Amino acid sequence: MSNTTILRITKDDIYYEEELGNSHGFASLIWTVLCKKHFGLRSWVYLSEGEGIKMLWDLAKDTSIPVCDRVCLYLTFDGAYVERDKLEWAADHIDSFLDVNAIDEKYVNHLPEVAKLYRLYYAESGDDLVGIGIHQTSCGDSSYHKYEEVKFLDDAGVEHSEQEKVPDWDRIYGIYDKFTSV
Repeated sequence: MSNTTILRITKDDIYYEEELGNSHGFASLIWTVLCKKHFGLRSWVYLSEGEGIKMLWDLAKDTSIPVCDRVCLYLTFDGAYVERDKLEWAADHIDSFLDVNAIDEKYVNHLPEVAKLYRLYYAESGDDLVGIGIHQTSCGDSSYHKYEEVKFLDDAGVEHSEQEKVPDWDRIYGIYDKFTSV
């Protein structure tokens, strides 16, 4: 099963903090709400590949739609995280998204829990916290990491190498920085 995973991003590493279960309760839910609201589609799955799905992604830059819609969409992007000092800001926008968008109770909905966790991490985190990211599946590798070759010598002095999973600082980004630049 796919999962919504909360990631704690520090200056040194990225840690898997919380599993919220079925990933359809986060990204798919947000995409479906936005497609119903802005395109009149029953679900995001009705968007075609290429230009169709690009319409959804482009909503993040559309300043004519509610800020809460744009913020929630940014939260679903690969490699995106909310900066530590903006966690309450993001939680407030999730609350607004929930207030202005009718979400059928039959859907899995992780948004209230994500808002609660953002507030908790803001209140309890130290200076080492860079931000909180959300990985939306267990069906593939995290878009927050990359693999680097690490060389080392064994006890006999023979050089070996292995792949080590490290944060992909070239790919991950804070959404507030992106959001304010649009």
